[in-house]
Amino acid sequence: MRFDNETQTILNFPGVRFDVHDFGGKNSVDYIIRNQGKYQPDIMHTQTSSGLFSRIKQTLTKIKRKMVFFDQFHSLFTYFEQHNYSIGKTLFSAPYDWRLAPLFIDNFWPNFKHLIETAYEQSNGTKITLIGHSMGCLMIQQFLSAKDQMSMKSSNNLNRKLISSIKTEKDMVDDNWKNKYIEKVIFIAPNFGGSLIIDEGLIQRFSPLVPFLRNSYIAGMATSVPGIHSNTLNMEIFNDLPIVRDKNGINYTAKDMFDVIVNNSGIRKQDIPILDRSFDIMRNAPLDIGQNIPLAIIYNSRIPTLSFLDYKNGFDKSPVKYFDLGGDGSLLAKGTRYACDSWSSENRTVLCIDLNKSDKRSCDHTKMTSNRKVIELLYNLTKNENNKWWKTKGKVDIALDENYNSLQPNEKSNDLSREL
Repeated sequence: MRFDNETQTILNFPGVRFDVHDFGGKNSVDYIIRNQGKYQPDIMHTQTSSGLFSRIKQTLTKIKRKMVFFDQFHSLFTYFEQHNYSIGKTLFSAPYDWRLAPLFIDNFWPNFKHLIETAYEQSNGTKITLIGHSMGCLMIQQFLSAKDQMSMKSSNNLNRKLISSIKTEKDMVDDNWKNKYIEKVIFIAPNFGGSLIIDEGLIQRFSPLVPFLRNSYIAGMATSVPGIHSNTLNMEIFNDLPIVRDKNGINYTAKDMFDVIVNNSGIRKQDIPILDRSFDIMRNAPLDIGQNIPLAIIYNSRIPTLSFLDYKNGFDKSPVKYFDLGGDGSLLAKGTRYACDSWSSENRTVLCIDLNKSDKRSCDHTKMTSNRKVIELLYNLTKNENNKWWKTKGKVDIALDENYNSLQPNEKSNDLSREL
């Protein structure tokens, strides 16, 4: 991708165009997994060959045999449909161009706002539940907090630089709009703190999505896509935590990462402005979505997650990796819990549910949305029958046991756990 310094916009290469398919429907969030059945790996040749081309072909075939098609929201949508939700009527998706998010997807915000208003109107005024996973949580947060960010910037009362992903005021929403349309928000593994995996990918210029593929093309892609840059460790949330050490034994924190990447990664000069602009989203901790909006957060704290990189042999060599802190395998719990620990619960419920599982097969970052237990929990968090957790006020923390039951003796958390 290319960054236009004059217009502060991202440009595709000539002849390249990306469109979001089926906005509001489900095709764009489950098309990947639906191709699993169509995929047929190449049959390995039985004869032996020492030729370089044959060895490369055999290696690629082995990789293809292990290819995984991500479920994303396919199982979630299927479960909700089985429980009387209807796509396009009571259940919607809001897909976006991940490469550009959240700072450069200007066309998404009016479409998202319109989708919420349309869903509300066609359901005879039923308020909307917003559900996000990972970066989708950051998208929801940016949308609901944009007006506050704008007013805080204009008040000149802050020393810090606030960045709003929404640049047009008519696409922003105020408290009256939120009170009318939004009933509650549910975040699954919110990417508020970012991931050290992304910082590693930028330092060594590989894509965290396909870490086993490394070449000049991937290197250029990894350091020119703002959607990757926007997932680095948050500089305010992890402000004092050493995360990288160089060969001279000098430690660096999240706020040092821009200079570390520019000075040591070999990033192309033309990609530095994209990196700098995209880093803005992680220079500050996320603002509250609205102190009257009930919030539930599902996260995991038990999987050892990348927390430190020691480049003792130089930044051009693979680092020694440390997994000393808990999270979901991608995101550290300190980041996913940020809203639990920092946003106000005075006027609403802030319900934080720790899956508390070390099982990577079902509870790591990418598996949560296809985990049947998590989907059932999510469904119970959304439905209006009996359980109305969002009608109370205060902060509730729940950690689950191996059977997904509450571990806490606290009366309020046990009552909520039984309801859910």
